[in-house]
Amino acid sequence: MKILVTECVHFIAQNLKDVVRLPIDMSCLNSALINKVALEVSIDELDDLQDRKDKLSSRLFQKKLNSLLKEHRVDNEGTRSPLLLC
Repeated sequence: MKILVTECVHFIAQNLKDVVRLPIDMSCLNSALINKVALEVSIDELDDLQDRKDKLSSRLFQKKLNSLLKEHRVDNEGTRSPLLLC
């Protein structure tokens, strides 16, 4: 089952522009799946995403930002990341 979930997450990440155009409700995707998709999508791809009905974009941005903040809290020298200073 994990392999199928991984393949689906990868497919959604690769075809995000087409997925948000589909006439389906995306609210059924849970937080863990959204997080996995957000980790596979670059911030530039999210920025270019045209999601008029906001099916996924705000949730993806939230998860992407959370992952970036967790990843860059403290670097090797113990100094704060510029992400936390803005």
